[in-house]
Amino acid sequence: MDDKIIKYKSGFTGSVASESARGSFEYIRDDIQDIKKRYITLGFHLVEFDRNEYYKEFGYSSLADFVQANFGIEHTQMSRIISVFLRFSEVKNNVHKMWIDDKYSDFSFGQLVEMASLSPQQIDKDISPSMSIKAIRDYKRNGCNKKLCDVAQNKKVEKKVLTKQEKCDATPLSEPDVQRPFDERYQLKTGNDLFVELMECLTGHIKNVDKVAAIVKLLNGCGI
Repeated sequence: MDDKIIKYKSGFTGSVASESARGSFEYIRDDIQDIKKRYITLGFHLVEFDRNEYYKEFGYSSLADFVQANFGIEHTQMSRIISVFLRFSEVKNNVHKMWIDDKYSDFSFGQLVEMASLSPQQIDKDISPSMSIKAIRDYKRNGCNKKLCDVAQNKKVEKKVLTKQEKCDATPLSEPDVQRPFDERYQLKTGNDLFVELMECLTGHIKNVDKVAAIVKLLNGCGI
Protein backbone atom coordinates (compact mmCIF):
# COMPACT_ATOMS: atom_id res chain seq x y z
CA MET A 1 0.00 0.00 0.00
CA ASP A 2 1.02 3.64 -0.47
CA ASP A 3 2.52 5.00 2.76
CA LYS A 4 1.64 8.53 1.65
CA ILE A 5 -1.92 8.07 2.88
CA ILE A 6 -0.64 7.39 6.40
CA LYS A 7 0.11 10.34 8.67
CA TYR A 8 3.24 9.57 10.62
CA LYS A 9 3.79 11.50 13.82
CA SER A 10 5.34 14.87 13.13
CA GLY A 11 9.08 14.66 13.68
CA PHE A 12 9.08 10.85 13.71
CA THR A 13 12.43 9.56 12.39
CA GLY A 14 11.90 5.83 12.83
CA SER A 15 11.89 3.25 10.09
CA VAL A 16 8.96 2.58 7.81
CA ALA A 17 6.16 0.67 9.55
CA SER A 18 6.01 -3.08 9.13
CA GLU A 19 3.78 -4.71 6.56
CA SER A 20 1.55 -6.04 9.36
CA ALA A 21 1.09 -2.56 10.83
CA ARG A 22 0.31 -1.05 7.45
CA GLY A 23 -2.07 -3.90 6.62
CA SER A 24 -3.90 -3.35 9.93
CA PHE A 25 -4.16 0.35 9.10
CA GLU A 26 -5.76 -0.52 5.77
CA TYR A 27 -8.35 -2.74 7.47
CA ILE A 28 -9.32 0.13 9.75
CA ARG A 29 -9.52 2.53 6.84
CA ASP A 30 -11.82 0.20 4.89
CA ASP A 31 -14.10 -0.34 7.90
CA ILE A 32 -14.49 3.40 8.40
CA GLN A 33 -15.70 3.78 4.83
CA ASP A 34 -18.82 1.84 5.84
CA ILE A 35 -18.81 2.45 9.59
CA LYS A 36 -22.61 2.27 9.99
CA LYS A 37 -22.57 -1.40 9.02
CA ARG A 38 -19.03 -2.41 9.99
CA TYR A 39 -18.67 -0.91 13.46
CA ILE A 40 -18.14 -4.34 15.02
CA THR A 41 -15.44 -5.19 12.48
CA LEU A 42 -13.89 -1.77 13.06
CA GLY A 43 -13.82 -2.44 16.79
CA PHE A 44 -12.11 -5.76 16.14
CA HIS A 45 -9.38 -4.15 14.03
CA LEU A 46 -8.89 -1.27 16.44
CA VAL A 47 -8.37 -3.68 19.33
CA GLU A 48 -5.95 -5.74 17.22
CA PHE A 49 -4.03 -2.61 16.23
CA ASP A 50 -3.83 -1.56 19.88
CA ARG A 51 -2.87 -5.02 21.16
CA ASN A 52 0.08 -5.18 18.74
CA GLU A 53 1.01 -1.55 19.47
CA TYR A 54 1.21 -0.81 15.77
CA TYR A 55 0.67 2.89 16.51
CA LYS A 56 4.26 3.05 17.77
CA GLU A 57 5.52 2.12 14.31
CA PHE A 58 3.99 5.38 13.07
CA GLY A 59 5.50 7.45 15.87
CA TYR A 60 2.42 7.71 18.14
CA SER A 61 2.26 7.01 21.84
CA SER A 62 -1.34 5.72 21.87
CA LEU A 63 -4.01 4.24 19.63
CA ALA A 64 -6.28 7.20 20.32
CA ASP A 65 -3.73 9.74 19.02
CA PHE A 66 -3.05 7.64 15.92
CA VAL A 67 -6.76 7.24 15.10
CA GLN A 68 -7.53 10.91 15.59
CA ALA A 69 -4.60 12.02 13.44
CA ASN A 70 -5.30 9.58 10.60
CA PHE A 71 -9.08 9.23 10.62
CA GLY A 72 -10.41 12.25 12.51
CA ILE A 73 -12.18 10.07 15.07
CA GLU A 74 -12.23 11.67 18.52
CA HIS A 75 -11.10 9.71 21.56
CA THR A 76 -14.64 9.45 22.95
CA GLN A 77 -16.09 8.06 19.74
CA MET A 78 -13.29 5.53 19.41
CA SER A 79 -13.85 4.41 22.98
CA ARG A 80 -17.54 3.85 22.23
CA ILE A 81 -16.76 1.75 19.16
CA ILE A 82 -14.37 -0.46 21.10
CA SER A 83 -16.79 -0.77 24.03
CA VAL A 84 -19.60 -1.91 21.72
CA PHE A 85 -17.28 -4.46 20.09
CA LEU A 86 -16.06 -5.91 23.39
CA ARG A 87 -19.57 -5.99 24.84
CA PHE A 88 -21.67 -7.26 21.93
CA SER A 89 -19.43 -9.19 19.54
CA GLU A 90 -19.78 -12.96 19.49
CA VAL A 91 -17.33 -14.73 21.81
CA LYS A 92 -16.07 -18.26 21.27
CA ASN A 93 -13.47 -19.88 23.51
CA ASN A 94 -12.95 -16.48 25.17
CA VAL A 95 -12.04 -14.93 21.81
CA HIS A 96 -14.02 -12.00 20.36
CA LYS A 97 -15.07 -12.52 16.76
CA MET A 98 -15.43 -9.74 14.21
CA TRP A 99 -19.23 -10.00 14.03
CA ILE A 100 -22.05 -9.16 16.38
CA ASP A 101 -23.71 -11.72 18.62
CA ASP A 102 -27.00 -12.83 17.06
CA LYS A 103 -29.01 -11.80 20.12
CA TYR A 104 -28.02 -8.16 19.58
CA SER A 105 -28.22 -8.04 15.79
CA ASP A 106 -31.54 -6.14 15.79
CA PHE A 107 -30.14 -3.24 17.80
CA SER A 108 -28.63 -0.14 16.21
CA PHE A 109 -25.17 1.16 17.04
CA GLY A 110 -26.67 4.06 19.00
CA GLN A 111 -28.74 1.67 21.11
CA LEU A 112 -25.72 -0.57 21.75
CA VAL A 113 -23.68 2.42 22.91
CA GLU A 114 -26.30 3.14 25.59
CA MET A 115 -26.58 -0.56 26.48
CA ALA A 116 -22.84 -1.16 26.90
CA SER A 117 -22.91 -0.24 30.60
CA LEU A 118 -25.90 -2.50 31.39
CA SER A 119 -25.64 -6.03 32.68
CA PRO A 120 -26.77 -8.97 30.52
CA GLN A 121 -29.61 -9.57 32.99
CA GLN A 122 -30.88 -6.00 32.63
CA ILE A 123 -30.75 -6.18 28.84
CA ASP A 124 -32.48 -9.56 28.65
CA LYS A 125 -35.22 -8.51 31.03
CA ASP A 126 -35.93 -4.88 30.24
CA ILE A 127 -34.38 -3.77 26.94
CA SER A 128 -35.76 -4.44 23.47
CA PRO A 129 -34.91 -3.24 19.94
CA SER A 130 -38.19 -1.31 19.86
CA MET A 131 -36.98 1.04 22.60
CA SER A 132 -35.62 4.41 21.52
CA ILE A 133 -32.14 5.56 22.48
CA LYS A 134 -33.73 8.11 24.80
CA ALA A 135 -35.81 5.41 26.49
CA ILE A 136 -32.69 3.32 27.14
CA ARG A 137 -30.88 6.38 28.46
CA ASP A 138 -33.80 7.18 30.76
CA TYR A 139 -33.78 3.58 31.95
CA LYS A 140 -30.12 3.89 32.92
CA ARG A 141 -30.70 7.24 34.59
CA ASN A 142 -33.50 5.82 36.72
CA GLY A 143 -31.32 2.90 37.72
CA CYS A 144 -34.12 0.34 37.77
CA ASN A 145 -36.05 -2.01 35.56
CA LYS A 146 -38.89 -0.70 33.43
CA LYS A 147 -41.64 -1.83 35.78
CA LEU A 148 -40.01 -0.28 38.80
CA CYS A 149 -39.35 2.90 36.85
CA ASP A 150 -43.03 3.12 35.99
CA VAL A 151 -43.92 2.68 39.65
CA ALA A 152 -41.38 5.33 40.61
CA GLN A 153 -42.81 7.74 38.09
CA ASN A 154 -46.32 7.15 39.46
CA LYS A 155 -45.08 7.77 42.97
CA LYS A 156 -43.50 11.04 41.87
CA VAL A 157 -46.76 12.13 40.29
CA GLU A 158 -48.71 11.05 43.34
CA LYS A 159 -46.32 12.88 45.63
CA LYS A 160 -46.61 16.00 43.51
CA VAL A 161 -50.41 15.84 43.61
CA LEU A 162 -50.40 15.28 47.37
CA THR A 163 -48.02 18.17 47.85
CA LYS A 164 -50.34 20.44 45.90
CA GLN A 165 -53.32 19.12 47.87
CA GLU A 166 -51.54 19.76 51.13
CA LYS A 167 -50.84 23.30 50.02
CA CYS A 168 -54.50 23.75 49.17
CA ASP A 169 -55.54 22.29 52.52
CA ALA A 170 -53.09 24.53 54.29
CA THR A 171 -54.70 27.65 52.84
CA PRO A 172 -56.76 29.16 55.69
CA LEU A 173 -60.45 29.26 55.00
CA SER A 174 -62.30 32.53 55.49
CA GLU A 175 -64.16 32.69 58.75
CA PRO A 176 -67.98 32.66 58.55
CA ASP A 177 -69.60 36.05 58.66
CA VAL A 178 -70.30 37.29 62.13
CA GLN A 179 -74.06 37.63 62.77
CA ARG A 180 -74.99 41.23 62.17
CA PRO A 181 -78.07 43.10 63.50
CA PHE A 182 -81.06 42.87 61.16
CA ASP A 183 -81.30 45.73 58.69
CA GLU A 184 -84.67 46.06 56.95
CA ARG A 185 -82.97 47.57 53.90
CA TYR A 186 -81.72 44.09 53.03
CA GLN A 187 -85.02 42.37 53.64
CA LEU A 188 -86.05 40.16 50.69
CA LYS A 189 -89.11 41.72 49.14
CA THR A 190 -91.95 39.80 47.48
CA GLY A 191 -93.00 40.44 43.90
CA ASN A 192 -95.99 42.46 44.99
CA ASP A 193 -93.90 44.59 47.31
CA LEU A 194 -91.48 45.37 44.52
CA PHE A 195 -94.30 46.21 42.09
CA VAL A 196 -95.95 48.57 44.56
CA GLU A 197 -92.61 50.23 45.30
CA LEU A 198 -91.91 50.57 41.59
CA MET A 199 -95.32 52.16 40.93
CA GLU A 200 -94.74 54.66 43.71
CA CYS A 201 -91.37 55.51 42.22
CA LEU A 202 -92.81 55.97 38.73
CA THR A 203 -95.74 58.16 39.78
CA GLY A 204 -93.43 60.20 41.99
CA HIS A 205 -91.06 61.06 39.16
CA ILE A 206 -93.13 60.84 35.96
CA LYS A 207 -96.05 63.26 35.77
CA ASN A 208 -97.37 61.98 32.46
CA VAL A 209 -99.96 59.37 33.33
CA ASP A 210 -99.85 57.78 29.86
CA LYS A 211 -96.11 57.15 30.19
CA VAL A 212 -96.58 55.51 33.57
CA ALA A 213 -99.34 53.31 32.11
CA ALA A 214 -97.12 52.35 29.17
CA ILE A 215 -94.23 51.40 31.48
CA VAL A 216 -96.54 49.33 33.69
CA LYS A 217 -97.91 47.54 30.61
CA LEU A 218 -94.37 46.81 29.46
CA LEU A 219 -93.42 45.45 32.85
CA ASN A 220 -96.48 43.25 32.97
CA GLY A 221 -95.56 41.88 29.55
CA CYS A 222 -92.17 40.81 30.94
CA GLY A 223 -93.89 38.77 33.59
CA ILE A 224 -93.20 41.10 36.49
